[in-house]
This record gives sequence, C-alpha cells and structure tokens, in this order.
Amino acid sequence: MGSLNAYVERSDAGHTGRYRKPPRYLVTGSFGFGKTLGLHALGDMWAQRDQAVYFFPAANISDRAFVNSAGLLADVMSQIVDDDLASSPLAMSILQDSCKHAFRKSYPLLLIDAIDESRFWHDPQRLAMLWGSIAELGIPAVVTVRDELYESRPLEFDSEGTFFTRLRLTDWDHPLMTQFLDQFAAERGSIPPETFRRFRDVVSTGRYEEHYGDIPRRPLFLSMLAEDAWQGEAPERELYRLYGKYFRAKLQRDWANSTSTNRLVRGEALAQRYGKEEAAEVLIRMMQELAFKLHMRSLEATAPDGLTFPEELLRASASAALGISDRIEDVLLMSLVQPSGRDPVTRQRSYRFAHKSFYDWFLARALIANKRPEASDQLAPTAKTFLAQMEAGIRRGESLP
Repeated sequence: MGSLNAYVERSDAGHTGRYRKPPRYLVTGSFGFGKTLGLHALGDMWAQRDQAVYFFPAANISDRAFVNSAGLLADVMSQIVDDDLASSPLAMSILQDSCKHAFRKSYPLLLIDAIDESRFWHDPQRLAMLWGSIAELGIPAVVTVRDELYESRPLEFDSEGTFFTRLRLTDWDHPLMTQFLDQFAAERGSIPPETFRRFRDVVSTGRYEEHYGDIPRRPLFLSMLAEDAWQGEAPERELYRLYGKYFRAKLQRDWANSTSTNRLVRGEALAQRYGKEEAAEVLIRMMQELAFKLHMRSLEATAPDGLTFPEELLRASASAALGISDRIEDVLLMSLVQPSGRDPVTRQRSYRFAHKSFYDWFLARALIANKRPEASDQLAPTAKTFLAQMEAGIRRGESLP
C-alpha cells in the first residue's frame, strides 16, 4: 500500500495510458495462502482513499481483455453499467472516452485474482496481450497466480523482469500462527474450550511439528485445525484423517472454482473422465505411488533426500494414473507438488512435494495399500505416526482416509 500511495503523490496528472509507470505486482503463492483474501483487503484499503477498485476473478475475464486495452476497458465498464446501457454502442463509446479521461485524474486499482483459473493460463501470446492491455490503461494492478504455475513458466509472466514486482506468499512462522489463533478466538467472542487452548499452546511454543508436521504453516490448513479444536476435537488424535479430509476438500474447491462460475478450470479432463469424486481418488492414488517410488529410491541411495525427483518420473506417474497429457502444469496446479529447479547436468526440471508432511501422508498410505511393511524402514517421525494411525484404523475395520 505504501508504494501505491507514493505513486499517487508523485504522479503527473497530465500523463495517462502507456506514459504512466504505475506499480504492478504479481502475488504468487500455493493453494490456501490467502491470495484472494489479500486482494479483497487491499481493495478495501484503496477504496477508503475514495479511489475506484475493479476486482476480476480471472476465470470471468472475457476473451476481449486478452486482445487489447479496449477489450480490458470494456470489461471494466461492464462492472459499472447496467445491461440496458451496455446494449447501446454509442453510450458505451462515450463511457469509454469518459473512463480514459477520468483515469488522468484518478488512480483506479485493477485486481485480477487467480490468473491460473483463466482459460488462457497456458497461452503465452494471450498472457502477453493481457499484460499489454494493463500497460496501455496505465493504472496500478495486482495479479495473483499459483506459485506452481509461475515457477513452471516464469517468462510468460515477466520476460524482461521489469513489468511486475513479484511478491511471494510463504509459510507462516509460529509467532504469526499464534497471532492468527488469537484473532480467531477473539472473533468468536467467547471463552476458548480447553482443546483450543491446548492447540494454541502447541503452536505458540513451536511444538506443532511434533503433532502436525509442517502443514499448519499454511493458513487454510491452520484454520481447519483451529476450527476442529474450537469444536472440542483434538486434531492430533486423528490427524491422518484430517489430511484425507484436507486433500479432498482442496480438490473439490479447485474443481468447483468458488471464485467464479462452476466452469472447470483445473484438471478438467480428469474430472470429466471420472467424475469429481473418483477423480480425487485417482489423483490421491497417483500421489501415493509417486511417494512410494521416491521412498524406495531413497532406500537404494539413488535419491539423496528422497523428495526431489525428475520430471520424467512425474510424467510417468501422471500418465499411468491420469492418461497422457502434454501439460505437466495440469498436475502442478493441484498444488501437491511444485517445481524445484533443474538438474545441473541434464537440465531436466525437478520437482518436490509441496510439503514434507504431504509426502509423509501419501507414503504411509502407499505402504499399507501396497502391503509392504518391510519397506517401512527409515521413515520420518511424521510418516511413522501416519502409518501407525492408519494401521490402527484398519484394525478397527475403517478404510484408508
């Protein structure tokens, strides 16, 4: 917000359009890190300065915005005019000229959320034309995108490295997690139950990894744990089921596309082929088999840390479970694995599980599903916990989470 304010103070009102050099930010982060909520908060703060804010879920941006600034401006105007007025070409032409004139004396903020939900996320030419449209309007802009897509295709988002300033959302530390939990409790306005107080104590003292691994550092998952604890449940007792609940809820949110219409924007071929419920099961099985292969590689000392793997392994696992696809990003956008640079010798892209505890959960599930107890040597503590919990559930007659 400070840089936006500074831009307004130093801007020359006589400049407009491409002659302006307003701040433009690309906010990246994986699923559940609060990109959408952050945009809403930024828009609220800008509106309090009596400036206009135009918020667009990228899935709702029309094709014309990916052509030129007139198309993007038409999308902006569609937010502020009714259908009758929009049906008049003359009225819209007058409004367009008025908007361009108004932009000389005002500083509207353009917010585009989840460009990875646009139908053109994989089209470099279309993305370049959208960035050109934003530049021609000459207004400040903030665009969000999933980290996995940006890391996979960085040049499509800023080939010169000067158009956007990138802001990356990363895992929270435990002081920030504690602050979130305190605010969570304050908003409920009642005395926290004992289960919540214990949960907060585990987080505030930095002992959360003993119970939950590293996943509470992701805001969405932390809120799920907090909600369970507030309801009187002790999340650590059935953490293995909580992970299953999390993964399925995450996939359903991806396919439901809650920021827009119900149009599928990620994994559409998979969801259409199997249906959403079975597609989630297929994807989970794929990830557990990938985790199992990585574990066996680590036991054979062919993978130093057991977590980093080459693109060929990811493509082979994806093809076996999901069918052949030209775009590896179709898997990456599920936010379960993420890019991890390139092999220094082969220059092949490498990948990692998005969180160590993701790998641990999928591995425990694979060891049970594959009936390979002898392969359970050298498990990390979190994986051992998951495995023990799952085995106990199986003995009680429960299904795998």
